[in-house]
Amino acid sequence: MKLSSNSLRLSQRKLELASTIHSLAALPYLDVVDNTFFTIVKLRP
Repeated sequence: MKLSSNSLRLSQRKLELASTIHSLAALPYLDVVDNTFFTIVKLRP
């Protein structure tokens, strides 16, 4: 599967934010769903 230049940029940006995503996932009041090109952060009820 060939990735487009937009996909490559999204992947690169996601790698740059990996430490922030990891820090958010460690917080007990946030629910973090990590996918290939994006991450969803929600408040837990």
